[in-house]
Amino acid sequence: QHFCPAGVPIVRAGDEGSSLFVVVEGLLRVLRPMSDGEERQVDQMAPGAAFGEFSLLTGAPRSATIVPQGDAVVYEITKDDLEPILKRRQDLADRLGWILAQRQLRRKREEHILGARADMQAASPPAQVWLERVRAFFGLGSNQRPS
Repeated sequence: QHFCPAGVPIVRAGDEGSSLFVVVEGLLRVLRPMSDGEERQVDQMAPGAAFGEFSLLTGAPRSATIVPQGDAVVYEITKDDLEPILKRRQDLADRLGWILAQRQLRRKREEHILGARADMQAASPPAQVWLERVRAFFGLGSNQRPS
Protein backbone atom coordinates (compact mmCIF):
# COMPACT_ATOMS: atom_id res chain seq x y z
CA GLN A 1 0.00 0.00 0.00
CA HIS A 2 1.34 3.43 -0.96
CA PHE A 3 0.25 6.88 0.17
CA CYS A 4 0.39 9.26 -2.82
CA PRO A 5 0.33 13.00 -2.11
CA ALA A 6 -1.74 15.31 -4.30
CA GLY A 7 -0.01 16.53 -7.45
CA VAL A 8 2.98 14.15 -7.23
CA PRO A 9 3.01 11.68 -10.18
CA ILE A 10 2.76 8.02 -9.22
CA VAL A 11 4.20 7.00 -12.60
CA ARG A 12 5.32 9.03 -15.62
CA ALA A 13 4.80 8.23 -19.29
CA GLY A 14 7.95 6.60 -20.68
CA ASP A 15 9.24 5.35 -17.31
CA GLU A 16 10.24 1.72 -17.00
CA GLY A 17 7.88 -0.38 -14.92
CA SER A 18 6.88 -3.88 -13.95
CA SER A 19 3.91 -3.35 -11.67
CA LEU A 20 0.20 -2.62 -11.66
CA PHE A 21 -1.57 -0.28 -9.25
CA VAL A 22 -5.10 -0.48 -7.85
CA VAL A 23 -6.71 2.75 -6.62
CA VAL A 24 -7.92 2.37 -3.03
CA GLU A 25 -8.67 6.00 -2.14
CA GLY A 26 -8.73 9.26 -4.06
CA LEU A 27 -9.11 10.40 -7.65
CA LEU A 28 -6.28 10.15 -10.17
CA ARG A 29 -5.76 12.08 -13.40
CA VAL A 30 -4.54 10.16 -16.46
CA LEU A 31 -2.29 12.29 -18.67
CA ARG A 32 -1.06 11.16 -22.10
CA PRO A 33 1.65 12.68 -24.29
CA MET A 34 0.17 14.42 -27.33
CA SER A 35 1.64 15.13 -30.76
CA ASP A 36 2.41 18.73 -29.70
CA GLY A 37 4.66 17.45 -26.89
CA GLU A 38 2.23 18.42 -24.14
CA GLU A 39 0.42 16.04 -21.83
CA ARG A 40 -3.38 16.16 -21.83
CA GLN A 41 -5.78 14.65 -19.33
CA VAL A 42 -7.57 11.83 -21.11
CA ASP A 43 -9.23 10.09 -18.21
CA GLN A 44 -9.79 10.00 -14.48
CA MET A 45 -9.65 7.03 -12.12
CA ALA A 46 -11.60 6.42 -8.93
CA PRO A 47 -11.29 3.72 -6.26
CA GLY A 48 -11.42 0.25 -7.79
CA ALA A 49 -9.68 1.30 -11.02
CA ALA A 50 -6.34 -0.22 -11.98
CA PHE A 51 -3.46 0.96 -14.15
CA GLY A 52 -0.09 -0.38 -15.27
CA GLU A 53 -1.19 -3.75 -16.63
CA PHE A 54 1.02 -3.46 -19.73
CA SER A 55 4.09 -2.76 -17.61
CA LEU A 56 3.23 -5.53 -15.14
CA LEU A 57 2.70 -8.14 -17.84
CA THR A 58 5.32 -7.18 -20.44
CA GLY A 59 7.78 -4.75 -18.84
CA ALA A 60 6.66 -2.09 -21.35
CA PRO A 61 7.35 1.54 -20.43
CA ARG A 62 4.50 3.45 -18.81
CA SER A 63 2.10 4.86 -21.40
CA ALA A 64 0.64 7.62 -19.22
CA THR A 65 1.45 9.89 -16.33
CA ILE A 66 -0.83 9.26 -13.35
CA VAL A 67 -1.27 12.11 -10.87
CA PRO A 68 -3.48 12.20 -7.76
CA GLN A 69 -5.91 15.13 -7.74
CA GLY A 70 -5.94 14.99 -3.94
CA ASP A 71 -4.12 12.66 -1.59
CA ALA A 72 -4.61 9.04 -2.66
CA VAL A 73 -3.80 5.48 -1.64
CA VAL A 74 -2.91 2.72 -4.11
CA TYR A 75 -1.95 -0.93 -3.83
CA GLU A 76 0.94 -2.09 -5.99
CA ILE A 77 1.15 -5.56 -7.52
CA THR A 78 4.64 -6.32 -8.81
CA LYS A 79 6.06 -8.82 -11.27
CA ASP A 80 7.54 -10.69 -8.29
CA ASP A 81 4.03 -10.97 -6.79
CA LEU A 82 2.51 -12.36 -10.00
CA GLU A 83 5.34 -14.55 -11.28
CA PRO A 84 4.79 -17.57 -8.98
CA ILE A 85 1.10 -17.64 -9.90
CA LEU A 86 1.80 -17.56 -13.64
CA LYS A 87 4.46 -20.26 -13.35
CA ARG A 88 1.86 -22.53 -11.70
CA ARG A 89 -0.98 -21.52 -14.03
CA GLN A 90 0.57 -20.73 -17.41
CA ASP A 91 -2.88 -20.66 -19.01
CA LEU A 92 -3.46 -17.40 -17.09
CA ALA A 93 -0.52 -15.83 -18.93
CA ASP A 94 -2.22 -16.65 -22.23
CA ARG A 95 -5.53 -15.19 -21.12
CA LEU A 96 -3.84 -12.04 -19.84
CA GLY A 97 -2.02 -11.69 -23.17
CA TRP A 98 -5.36 -11.78 -25.01
CA ILE A 99 -6.77 -9.14 -22.65
CA LEU A 100 -3.76 -6.91 -23.35
CA ALA A 101 -4.30 -7.25 -27.09
CA GLN A 102 -7.92 -6.14 -26.76
CA ARG A 103 -7.02 -3.23 -24.50
CA GLN A 104 -4.28 -2.13 -26.88
CA LEU A 105 -6.75 -2.01 -29.76
CA ARG A 106 -9.14 0.11 -27.67
CA ARG A 107 -6.30 2.40 -26.56
CA LYS A 108 -5.14 2.94 -30.15
CA ARG A 109 -8.66 4.01 -31.16
CA GLU A 110 -8.86 6.44 -28.22
CA GLU A 111 -5.42 7.90 -28.96
CA HIS A 112 -6.32 8.39 -32.60
CA ILE A 113 -9.41 10.35 -31.58
CA LEU A 114 -7.45 12.43 -29.04
CA GLY A 115 -4.47 13.14 -31.33
CA ALA A 116 -1.91 11.35 -29.17
CA ARG A 117 1.74 11.07 -30.16
CA ALA A 118 2.34 10.00 -33.73
CA ASP A 119 4.71 7.19 -32.69
CA MET A 120 1.84 5.57 -30.81
CA GLN A 121 -0.35 5.57 -33.92
CA ALA A 122 1.36 2.59 -35.54
CA ALA A 123 -0.72 -0.52 -36.09
CA SER A 124 -1.28 -2.62 -32.99
CA PRO A 125 0.63 -5.88 -32.83
CA PRO A 126 -1.46 -9.02 -33.34
CA ALA A 127 -2.74 -10.79 -30.23
CA GLN A 128 -0.12 -13.55 -30.58
CA VAL A 129 2.62 -10.93 -30.14
CA TRP A 130 1.11 -9.89 -26.78
CA LEU A 131 0.90 -13.52 -25.70
CA GLU A 132 4.58 -13.99 -26.49
CA ARG A 133 5.56 -10.75 -24.72
CA VAL A 134 3.84 -11.88 -21.51
CA ARG A 135 5.40 -15.33 -21.72
CA ALA A 136 8.87 -13.94 -22.45
CA PHE A 137 8.70 -11.37 -19.64
CA PHE A 138 7.86 -14.10 -17.11
CA GLY A 139 10.24 -16.68 -18.61
CA LEU A 140 7.44 -19.02 -19.67
CA GLY A 141 7.62 -21.26 -22.72
CA SER A 142 5.75 -20.60 -25.95
CA ASN A 143 2.12 -21.66 -26.16
CA GLN A 144 -0.92 -21.49 -28.39
CA ARG A 145 -4.10 -19.45 -27.95
CA PRO A 146 -6.19 -20.57 -24.95
CA SER A 147 -9.41 -22.42 -25.73
